Amino acid sequence: MLKKFMFFIMIIFLSFSNSSIAQSNKVEIFDVKQEKVIATVEKTSEIQREVEAFLKGITGVYKKLNPVPTTGFMVKVPLEPYLNLENEFIKGKIVEVIVVFSIEENPYLIVFDAENNFYVFTFEANTDSFLEKLNYNPMTSN
Repeated sequence: MLKKFMFFIMIIFLSFSNSSIAQSNKVEIFDVKQEKVIATVEKTSEIQREVEAFLKGITGVYKKLNPVPTTGFMVKVPLEPYLNLENEFIKGKIVEVIVVFSIEENPYLIVFDAENNFYVFTFEANTDSFLEKLNYNPMTSN
């Protein structure tokens, strides 16, 4: 079971294009059904602040074994500068966040720290402004 979970996390991480210095300011939107990146957006300070608000709104650990949805989309946001986060669930330097938008449930976060550990959290925040800043509307993007 753990091997299957790790396999799905690897798929998430590798499904997005490889990270590089040139792409460190790129936000990638990944369509789960199409299994590919469907849009790339320049990361702005506003987008970074939105993600930081999501991290500060963490409410708990995501409880399902497989965090990869079967439908929906995911948004990978590299954090530069990195965010030092400390709460009851995590303490460390956060370098990347994937915001997961599934049709079946509320959005949740896959968080990567500087040591390449990942964590999956639930959070409370309005994501409409975030999607507007990405100029992405999932209802019209298919």
